[in-house]
Amino acid sequence: MTSSKKYQSNILRGTLCCLALMLFTCTDVKEHCGDFVSIAAGESCGGGVHTHSWSSWTTVTQASCTAAGLRTRSCSCGQTQNETIPQLSGSQCEHSHSWSSWTTVTQASCTAAGLRTRSCSCGQTQNETIPQLSGSQCGGNIVYGTLNDSRDGKSYRTVTIGTQTWMAENLNYNAPGSKCYGEDGQVVVDWDEENDEPIFTTLSNAEVQANCVKYGRLYDWAAVMGFESSCNSSTCAGQVQSKHQGICPNGWYIPSDAEWETLVKYVDPDATEDWENTAGTKLKSASGWSVGGNGTDEYGFSALPGGLRWSGSFYDVGNGGGWWSATEADATRASYRGMYYGHGYVDSAWHNKTIMFSLRCVRDFAAPQ
Repeated sequence: MTSSKKYQSNILRGTLCCLALMLFTCTDVKEHCGDFVSIAAGESCGGGVHTHSWSSWTTVTQASCTAAGLRTRSCSCGQTQNETIPQLSGSQCEHSHSWSSWTTVTQASCTAAGLRTRSCSCGQTQNETIPQLSGSQCGGNIVYGTLNDSRDGKSYRTVTIGTQTWMAENLNYNAPGSKCYGEDGQVVVDWDEENDEPIFTTLSNAEVQANCVKYGRLYDWAAVMGFESSCNSSTCAGQVQSKHQGICPNGWYIPSDAEWETLVKYVDPDATEDWENTAGTKLKSASGWSVGGNGTDEYGFSALPGGLRWSGSFYDVGNGGGWWSATEADATRASYRGMYYGHGYVDSAWHNKTIMFSLRCVRDFAAPQ
């Protein structure tokens, strides 16, 4: 073969090896092409193949249940590579809710179901119906009714227990000096054991108003009776009538201590005057009290723990409630009845008139409604 033809043959072989460089590693090409990689193929192809050294993947956009994501990586040669992250689906999109505790919006009664709600940290809320009370929860001969207060248009559920007809909700009439729980004062939420002092918080206006709707308003004794505030520090027994209306709606009056005792002994015939009774359990609402404190509400009285106000601060909502009577003890004290989550009896005692408690009114059948 002439030198010209031999050179052309080498060029052809080098070109073929150059093509091989695009398909195989440099080791494979050199094994089959030998020195021809440096004759024509080497000059045409740059002398070898680049092996990428990729970085780790970096997520640009996370995949979600509504869209795919994107990730990228780069080589030391400057080249980048993108890759789609598949959109989430199936069990990957099932959110595990972290629910709060249930909050009662409306108490269940013997005439209507109630409602409670809870929320998740994701923003979702869940409502649930509280079954209407029935059977032994409503007693055998209980009669329910409605009281419409013409002064402000509010309506209250009423219940007949024995010979008495009571309001089955706390009064929520905005009398002078009355307060919603948390209104214009600090609320005690816990106790600092180390420093032996209460821990306070301040409620928002929305929270204050919600307390009024749920628990009614709180009143000192003079406000309940419709007296001047001076009656909280001096005796006003001479002004107390046998069926004292005070701030109750027309046709209703403030129960005396004796009338409270009539209620307690009807609910628990074995009750004595030294707190030995089970009336609290039977009169407390079936929900809304602190852990272990709910009652059976067997008579529809539905007593709720509206707390109290003393020396400008508020205490014990959810834990206990107190209700004034029209009976004065002396210049600074009057009779009240109390219930607490930790016991099943109705407490009977004298308390300072300036403490603010709840109020239940009793119907006066002899008065015009």
